[in-house]
Amino acid sequence: MNCVARARRFRFGSRRQLRPRRSSSSFGLSARPPLRAKFTARSANSLQPLKMGELYNLSLLAMCWACTLSASTLLTAVGPLCAQHLGASTSTAPFAVGAFLMGAALISVPSAALFRRCGRRSGFLVGCVLAVASAGLGAAAVLLQEVALVFAACFAAGLAQGLGQFYRF
Repeated sequence: MNCVARARRFRFGSRRQLRPRRSSSSFGLSARPPLRAKFTARSANSLQPLKMGELYNLSLLAMCWACTLSASTLLTAVGPLCAQHLGASTSTAPFAVGAFLMGAALISVPSAALFRRCGRRSGFLVGCVLAVASAGLGAAAVLLQEVALVFAACFAAGLAQGLGQFYRF
């Protein structure tokens, strides 16, 4: 076999793969019917209006995504200021943002297993419970003047944020 034949075989596979396959029936038709898609996607060119249920779901998803992103932005700005106001030093106050990011990073891997096992709705409900818990911890931190509770609230908010980031999928 010369170099050209080897190059063709490497590039296109063996000759046996290049031959058309013969089907089991006598007329070349397969025994299985063609698969049909369960759902049809709307094309970009179709100008059909959204149904009321679709519009409601889309607006609800947009609102949840907006609240999730605004909560992270607000916590990044207010967390260190609150920790510093409650008595944390200038060097330890930014740890509130670090606790938030650690919570979001820690929940990112187990969240896939949570969504697979419990479903999307239950996974997002766990995220909502974590968000309410972080709000309660933050309120308790301000009332009790405890810096450690601010960091715990930021960590719990990071856990909630890590689950809330899956709204886009």
